[in-house]
Amino acid sequence: MTGSLAGRVALVTGGGTGIGAAITAHLADAGAVVVLGQSTQTKADAAAAELGSGSRTITGVGANLATAEACRRIVATVLERYGRIDILVNNAGVTGAPATGAFLEFSDELLDTVIDVNLKAAFRCGREAARDMATRGSGVIVNVSSVAAYAAQLDASAYAGTKRALRQQTIDRVTPTLENARV
Repeated sequence: MTGSLAGRVALVTGGGTGIGAAITAHLADAGAVVVLGQSTQTKADAAAAELGSGSRTITGVGANLATAEACRRIVATVLERYGRIDILVNNAGVTGAPATGAFLEFSDELLDTVIDVNLKAAFRCGREAARDMATRGSGVIVNVSSVAAYAAQLDASAYAGTKRALRQQTIDRVTPTLENARV
């Protein structure tokens, strides 16, 4: 495979639908071997089969990133299969109707899910991948946020809050990492 990313290994969480699918396709078209994460193995396999046409090298891994163990497992799976992660795109998220609702009626359980997937998963996956990247002295982590981080939206305080926090987490975490570990 030739292309600007030939020989690179990328992990795209939430890489089988929406923006994540477009990112997956773009990275694969540029020559990267792409592992896309989806909430279940069935969804991951279906997305990889759909997106992996032509010269694209795409595989799927099922992982519900609401748990710390799933975040460790998805990164470990990529490292076991390919020996490294050059690019991590933290795109997985709870969006739309499941992530929105009236403030006074929003359940604690749903709040926990939105925070776990939209914020904690990016932190956890980033931390796991950055360990490998720091050891090798190179790598890229991209966190996908939302315009909701900047603009108020009716009934989206949980979603918008996680996206704003993700933006700040990216600034606070990545900049010192780049300076100190040359990732």
